[in-house]
Amino acid sequence: MAIVNAGQIGLYEDIPADLLQHVEDIIFDRRPDATERMVAFAETVKGTGMKREVDLSWRGGRSRNARARARPRIDDFIEEDTEEARTRYERPLE
Repeated sequence: MAIVNAGQIGLYEDIPADLLQHVEDIIFDRRPDATERMVAFAETVKGTGMKREVDLSWRGGRSRNARARARPRIDDFIEEDTEEARTRYERPLE
């Protein structure tokens, strides 16, 4: 079992026929050489991968509260932001 985001799952009907055949051969154990065939098929569809570009424009020139709301991940820059808050405010509840 897995936790999935249903909005990111493609439709079964949209899977290319050649890929679907290889996947179903593995899942349903249709062929003894299904794994080897999938590895060979995967070699034919290799791409360059995805390049992750990070936009840090939200960090500059904003107040701490605005930065906190704009953060892409909760733990990005946590040490820097915590230290800034520690030096800026007298009491932790501030």
